[in-house]
Amino acid sequence: MLENVLAGQELSEIDAIHLFRVEGADLDALTATADETRRRRVGDDASFVITRNINYTNVCYMGCRFCNFAKRKDDPGAEFFDLEEIVRRAQEAWDRGATEVCIQAACIRTSPDILPDMLKAIKRVLPDMHIHAFSPFEIWFGAHKSRLSYRDFIRDLVDNGLGSMPGTAAEILDTEVRKQLTRDKLTTDQWVEIITTATRRDSPHIDHHVWPYRWPRALGGTYCPAPAISRSVRGFTEFVPLGFVHYKTPCSGTRGRSPGTTRLEHIRMHAVARLMLDGWIDNIQAPG
Repeated sequence: MLENVLAGQELSEIDAIHLFRVEGADLDALTATADETRRRRVGDDASFVITRNINYTNVCYMGCRFCNFAKRKDDPGAEFFDLEEIVRRAQEAWDRGATEVCIQAACIRTSPDILPDMLKAIKRVLPDMHIHAFSPFEIWFGAHKSRLSYRDFIRDLVDNGLGSMPGTAAEILDTEVRKQLTRDKLTTDQWVEIITTATRRDSPHIDHHVWPYRWPRALGGTYCPAPAISRSVRGFTEFVPLGFVHYKTPCSGTRGRSPGTTRLEHIRMHAVARLMLDGWIDNIQAPG
């Protein structure tokens, strides 16, 4: 299997599921193959971006079972930054050497105008700052509230300074697993539609997945949409596998759920991602 990958054969979902289970000498072979694939594809130089995350609100009512971030608006610790505070944080980041801000938040019950207004406010003060912002869920919410198509809403954001989009709100793209994690959130099909629309709008985005559970079929299934989208629009810039942080989440300790990701699971995830996405997504990012 690994020899076939080095010979240029694509890794199948079934093969990926198998590789998520390997141990010992087979795990060593997996990581060596992934390392050689990485060397052939991108070489030995690694790059980084100095960025600052600005989560402009933690107020959300979705009730995702993996989240310990959300607050109700009257809860202690609930926050909603005004434009002045958002710009202040962006300026502070720029002054410390950042070239990018990443702006995302929870599901807000407010005017969708806040999204383009943020972009305009930052660009007015920091025209050279790259703005990487708004998950597909925020795009869905803003387009729905504005009564615009995804295409038109994204076009408006790009015209106001959006540089790229994260692929968050994906979590796990296996539909059955997703129903257990976040029953009323964006569906897999909606996520794919928004991401495809964004890439066709020449707004390259980053693909994120949270991989919280030891369900190899779900983990293998996570990758399937990415190569398919990339074949048609070539819009992915990188894959960022984010391990699940279970501390104080609603599903922490729930039967059948993982208490978090292990070191070996991180290794397998990065290695399998490198092999399965080879030729479609060149950059596998280690989250900061």
